[in-house]
Amino acid sequence: MSSTSVTDVEGLRALAHPARLRILDLLRVHDRLTASECAAQLGLSPKSCSYHLHVLAKQGLVEQGSPLAEDTRQRPWQRRFDEVRMPLPGKTGGADSDNARTNAMGAAARHDLRLFLSFLASPQAGSDDWASSTTVHTRTVLMTPAELKAWGEAVEDITRCHVEKASRTRRDGRGPVRLAVRGFAQTAPGTGTAE
Repeated sequence: MSSTSVTDVEGLRALAHPARLRILDLLRVHDRLTASECAAQLGLSPKSCSYHLHVLAKQGLVEQGSPLAEDTRQRPWQRRFDEVRMPLPGKTGGADSDNARTNAMGAAARHDLRLFLSFLASPQAGSDDWASSTTVHTRTVLMTPAELKAWGEAVEDITRCHVEKASRTRRDGRGPVRLAVRGFAQTAPGTGTAE
């Protein structure tokens, strides 16, 4: 599984746009799509979709493949990495960098929430197979930063194992699945500060 980290301000700004996050998701499900195909599936104009693809390409996140055999003018786009990671705000870089990280992480969190709410409202959520396999785990626990980091690394290890296993198999009934886990210092109720 190939991955990259986006740490520069321009790259983080590129990932703070909802349409670009949707395009990256779409290119996870479809290996290669033209700008027109992306636009049709996302309800965007081809011109707008092409613009967003070029912004992502400038950041090295997508690239154009070889022309289609049936129309050599059409060059489909593809992801360069399976996973794109963003560091949390406050690591390095000053106010511009921290603002860009905060905006990118906020856009990603809102994107994940929209996907989850959309699933809950869909007929798919009521199907026996998907309803019984959908997982939502929420816990509040007292931890040190080191314990939280160890938990996150353990979750990443098990997730990577299952993702790699799924990528090696081809079975009926497979569909795109979003795996989203967050661990963060919770604000103490009524204080506005971390516990």
